[in-house]
Amino acid sequence: MKHESLLDRLMEQPLAEARQKAREEARQEGIQKGRELGMRENALDNLLEVLDVRFHEQDVALYTPIFEAITDVQLLRQLLHTALRVPTFDDVMQTLKDYRKNNGPNTGSPERNKPIARQPPGETDVPRQRRRK
Repeated sequence: MKHESLLDRLMEQPLAEARQKAREEARQEGIQKGRELGMRENALDNLLEVLDVRFHEQDVALYTPIFEAITDVQLLRQLLHTALRVPTFDDVMQTLKDYRKNNGPNTGSPERNKPIARQPPGETDVPRQRRRK
C-alpha cells in the first residue's frame, strides 16, 4: 500500500505541472484573442464613425452589416484610410469589391461568397448604434 501512494504521488506531480502549464497557455491564448477582438472592434467603430460623418446615414446604414462581418483588422483599417481620402461612399465600396476580387470572396469575412449588392432603403433601416465612451 505504501508503494502505491508513493507511486501515486510521483505520478501526480507531473500531472499537476502539466495542468498548470495548460491553464497558463489557455489564459495567454484568451488574453491574445481578447486583444485581437478589441483591435477589430476599435477598427470597426472608427470606420463606421468616419463613414457616418463623411457619407451620412443612408448608405452607411444599409452596408453596416457587411462591415460588421469583416474579421480582418487590416482590411478594416484599409477601408478607414480609403473613407478618409475618397469623395464618395461608392468609392469605399469599390475598394472592398476590389479587395475581395483580388483576395477571394471569403477573405475578411466569415460569410461565404456573399455578394455586395445595393439594396433599396426601407423604413426599417436604421444606423447602427455605436457605444460612446
